[in-house]
Order: sequence, then C-alpha cells, then structure tokens
Amino acid sequence: MQTIHEVNIFSHVLFGSAALLVGLITILTNRNTQRHRRYGHWFLRLLSVVVATALIGVVLFRPNPVLILLTMLSSYLGYSGYQTIRNRDRRANRRDIYLALAMTLASIGYGYAATQSATNWSPVVIYATLSALLLVTAYDFMKQVWLFERLRNGWLYEHIYKMLAAYSAILSAFTGTVLPQYFPYSQVGPSIGCLVLFAYFVIRRSRKPGWSPPLVLLPLAILMISPNSAVAQSHIGDRAVPFTLTDQYGKTTKLAVPPPTVTILTFADRAGAPLLREWLTSLPTDGSAQVLSVACTGWVPFFVKELVTKEFRKSKPILIDWNNKVANQYGLDDTGCLLVKINEKGIVTALGKGKLTPVQLNQFTKQVPKQ
Repeated sequence: MQTIHEVNIFSHVLFGSAALLVGLITILTNRNTQRHRRYGHWFLRLLSVVVATALIGVVLFRPNPVLILLTMLSSYLGYSGYQTIRNRDRRANRRDIYLALAMTLASIGYGYAATQSATNWSPVVIYATLSALLLVTAYDFMKQVWLFERLRNGWLYEHIYKMLAAYSAILSAFTGTVLPQYFPYSQVGPSIGCLVLFAYFVIRRSRKPGWSPPLVLLPLAILMISPNSAVAQSHIGDRAVPFTLTDQYGKTTKLAVPPPTVTILTFADRAGAPLLREWLTSLPTDGSAQVLSVACTGWVPFFVKELVTKEFRKSKPILIDWNNKVANQYGLDDTGCLLVKINEKGIVTALGKGKLTPVQLNQFTKQVPKQ
C-alpha cells in the first residue's frame, strides 16, 4: 500500500504541475479562441487526473472531509466552467441540474463532518471552502430552475470565474505545499492574484456594449481568496495541550501538563508510519523520558470505528487519536509524522516533522539526552 501511495502522490504532483503550466498558457491565450480552447481542453484533462489522484489519496490513505470538500470544489468548478461555455445562453440538461443539487447536499454533509472531525485544517478554510462550494452549486441550481432568463447573458463571466477559481485552488495548494514557511501568504497570495485577474477580465469584457456581469458573481469572486490549503501550526515554546486517549484494548492514558517527567509524543497516520520508524531508530535517548505513541486515524465514520479498532488489535498497544483531534492541536501536517518533546514545565521544547533529515535530527537531538 505504501508503494501505491507513493505512486499516487508522484502522479498527483506531476499532473498538477502540468495543469498549472497548461492553465497559465490557457489564460495567456484568451484572445486566441482556437488556442485557448485547445489548451483549455488539456487543462481540464489534467485537472481530472489531479482530482482523481487527490480523491484516491483522501479516500484510501488519509480520509479527511476537508480534503474531500476541496476535491469536490475543484472538480465541480472545472466541470461546471466547461459546461457553461458549452451551453452558453441555453439551458443546462437535467443531468447538470441534478448534479448541482447533489453537490449542494453533499457539501452540506461533508461540511458538517469537517466541523465535527477537528481535522488539522483551520476553521477559516472549512467555512470558506464550504461557502464557495455551496454558493457555486446553489447558483447553478437556482439559475436553471428559477432565474434562467435573468442570468442567461452572464455565461461568459461564469466561465471566467469558475475556471480561474479552479486554477486558483490548485495553484494555492501547490504554493502552500512548496512554500510552507511563508504561510499564510503562500496560500492567500495566488488566490488574490487570480481575483485581480478575474476583475481585469470582467472590466475588459463589460466595456463592450451589451455585456454586464451579474452581481451574484461578486460574493463568489470574493471567496476565491480563501486560503485553500492552510494548516494549523505549532511552535517551540508553546505550552503543551493536556489530553486523555485510549488504546485499542480500552486502557486510558492521560497526559497532565506539566507532566511528571520529560515526555516525548509521537504521532503518525498510516502514511507517516514509515517516517516515524526512521525517526525512532535514529533518535538516541537515555531512557529517562516518557514516550507516548499515538496512532492518528484521520476522519473515521462512527460506524466503522469498531472495525478499525479490531485492526489495531493485531499490533502492540498504542493510543488511538480518533479524527486526529489531539494531533491537530500539536500541528500534525500532511506528512503524517510528528514528534513533540515536552519538558517538566509543560513547554514544547522540540519538534520533528515528516521525513528525517540531518538538520532536523541535529535540532531535535539537542533537546534529547544522549546515551
């Protein structure tokens, strides 16, 4: 499964990078109708692969309702933007109407699940993404059912918004992953840039006789600036968060703050487990520190928790962090691997995240007594 996960990540990054390049070319060739259409079709094909690999990742390897919301938003924006330019001022078929209604209902359900799961995504991201998806799908549904005659001439503005928003989503995800040290600007910056670009195209087009943008697109455009991939951060020097967790055999462990002794917390999900093993084999200790190992499940529906618990019983006792509620408070990121050292005063004194590197190891071992 780890090999499949790595291949899926490689494909996601490869096709995502290609989509960014082709999408940029599509934007730059907007005055050349033939080239714009050709590159636009390729952008949608690449976006389809990006969405498919993202869906595989969040469903099979790291179930997360927020990631599913983002996947739904990107895929629907791309599909709806393409259908808008195909239909132009004609009514959409019933399939598109039913899809808009289904996406509206699904977004409400996943949005509720996201707020209940306490994933490692900021509430701002959850509500902004949910609002954007709800507004777009509700707009499409209401346009076809009630307001078609009033909104039929705004098809070009819809197309511009939806395609730029889809591009903004993958661009923000890319910059947020590559430039995490510049958070939150690495996520907000690309979105603001696409918003300015949207305003430019609208102003340029509205100067032509007979064209005026629907006012309903204004809140949609504003939501384009949501930080699409912001994650919670933790810092050295913060006070530790107390918690109580239970292992797969029902034994409960409580972390008091301050703890009775130096404590090292290890958090890992299924994808981050190999990274954590590398950390543990390379990290020297003198045995004086208390080590609490925590398995992070990600979002798990209540009706499958018992099945997941039975799987854990095949291994050694380990604390289970359902829905990553504790790990997210300490800053677990998409690598799925996090180590936290807490001193006797209850202060976080060292952090180790993701793949082990010499720099990280040196920084972390300064805080760990050597043999």
